[in-house]
Parts: sequence; structure tokens; C-alpha cells
Amino acid sequence: MRGKIVILHGNLITITVLSLSLDESKKKKKKQEKNREIETKKEEKEEKEIKRR
Repeated sequence: MRGKIVILHGNLITITVLSLSLDESKKKKKKQEKNREIETKKEEKEEKEIKRR
């Protein structure tokens, strides 16, 4: 969770929301890719089991 605090004319303007949402979307994409890989591996194992029988 990285956020940047920018000071302009004594006002605190935080750009945390933007960077956080970007980080979150990247993490979600990585998780989705990992889940897809796991699913395909499971399906391949099941197909091999069926072929053996």
C-alpha cells in the first residue's frame, strides 16, 4: 500500500486513493492469473485420469 502526499500552498492533497486502486487492480489481475493456471492444471489432471481408465 503505497501513497504519495503532495503539499501545495500548505494544503495536504493525498493521491493515495489513485495509487492504492492501481495496486489493488494489479494484485487482482495476478490472483486471477494464478487461479486460472491452477484451474487448468486441475482440468489437465482430471483429463489424464479419465484417459487412464
